[in-house]
Amino acid sequence: EDLISPITSYVFLRFRFFNQDPVTRRSGTPLRFFFHLKQVDIFINELSVDTLLYLVGKLGLMGPYAVRNSAIFPNCCKIENNSRLALVCHFQNNGDAIVPGQQSTSVFLRNFVFDDNRTHDQSLVSISLFKEGAFSTAPINIPLHESGIFAWRTVASSLKDSRRFSGPFVVVKVSQNSVEGLSLSVQPLLRIYNKSDFPLELRFQRPQNENEEAAVVTVRSGDMVDESTGVLDAMNLSGGSKKALMSLALGNFMLSIRPEMSEHSNLSHATLFQWSEDITGEKAVRISGVIEKLNYNIRKAFSIDSMKSSFSSLSCPVSVDGQHVTDLYFLIHTLGRDVPLQPTNGTRVSGRSASVALQLQREIFIYPTVQVYNFLQTDIHVLLTDSKPENTRDDNFGLIGKEATITSGSSAYFYVNPAMFNFSVTLISYGSKSKAANSGDWAKRMQKQTARAQFLDLELEFVPGKFHSSLRLLRQEKGLLEVALFTRYTLQNTSDYPLLCTASGQKPLP
Repeated sequence: EDLISPITSYVFLRFRFFNQDPVTRRSGTPLRFFFHLKQVDIFINELSVDTLLYLVGKLGLMGPYAVRNSAIFPNCCKIENNSRLALVCHFQNNGDAIVPGQQSTSVFLRNFVFDDNRTHDQSLVSISLFKEGAFSTAPINIPLHESGIFAWRTVASSLKDSRRFSGPFVVVKVSQNSVEGLSLSVQPLLRIYNKSDFPLELRFQRPQNENEEAAVVTVRSGDMVDESTGVLDAMNLSGGSKKALMSLALGNFMLSIRPEMSEHSNLSHATLFQWSEDITGEKAVRISGVIEKLNYNIRKAFSIDSMKSSFSSLSCPVSVDGQHVTDLYFLIHTLGRDVPLQPTNGTRVSGRSASVALQLQREIFIYPTVQVYNFLQTDIHVLLTDSKPENTRDDNFGLIGKEATITSGSSAYFYVNPAMFNFSVTLISYGSKSKAANSGDWAKRMQKQTARAQFLDLELEFVPGKFHSSLRLLRQEKGLLEVALFTRYTLQNTSDYPLLCTASGQKPLP
């Protein structure tokens, strides 16, 4: 409303349906928008005119308009704060901008242009991180006239006393392009995401110091923890737990996980989730089975060619009343890249001949191992087991994370051994159960192919033989094994009359 007052508009949409692949969801759909408005009242200023002209040119709106060049982007800076701490940016002669954690904003820089005659001091921005009532970091000067990506080790000062200590690492990326213009992105050096259904406890220890006290951090489902959070927590700790959190950014740590106990505190029996085995910050364990045979699309998290990607798995033993019943498996996906490390005095080393060290920036994603999609027209019950279905326990405690009822059009996560498991499906509406399929047989079938495939299509047969469905195995951006249940054709009756459908060659009922 600061630029354009509320207006009355009409939008018409027209498109045609085409057959769509139920897994890839790709199809060609002709789409047309018709937009009509009676009157627009615009508060004329430089920013509003530039914005309006750019939208008119990009959207191709009808009218006597001609956009030769837009001057909005050279003077607009997009700031992305990907850390959990608040970010303060001070632009020379353009004031300050405060960006909360995990948010972004755009700043209009008045009289800011990239001119060779303009001194570099006039195109600097100083950034610092702070936690209200806790600490703030010393400012770091970033030149905006030169694109690049660099890492700094900050120096933090406590706001409660005069203590100074090593703060979190920050990775700063400055880029310019014709679409978004000037962009400033501030990222932590280490981020760990919990993409599972469980709230997870993360235990950090230093290698060769297993007798030291470990640091434990709880991460809710869908949440994230980064190195800046660890530094903040370490301020109130001492001993081995403090050293473990402070060593996260250096990669000198061991990580183990387990689901939080409160998630299953309502069970009538004493259920214990034990810690998984340890993985180090720099070492990855190769996974095997059908998941390794399928090719996958690496997610461009850092959008650079030097990105490193690795997969490993962790298992958490589950005990009930002191007896081991099953293991919960998690897929660990690590993405990383080497970033030039700058000195801690806030001054960037410029020049290609300057010798700088490299620091590894990483993102660690904790996923389930299997995700099953139900594209059938009925609800299904899916069971994944590490052993044959007839050998499962009667009390079903061994099926924690191994079974789920999936409604039509939805999906569910499973925490089964990705190297070997059995798969079965029950059509709830018809009480028909499929023949058990083994992932080892799928892997053998993949080995017969000459090249790594993007997916594998199979047929799933149901007892007593009246039903069957298609089964597709694939790995997409997340890297976990995705199993899609679907049929090649779907019949939908949109008429006012019921239809009687019979198999081909079968005589209809009288």
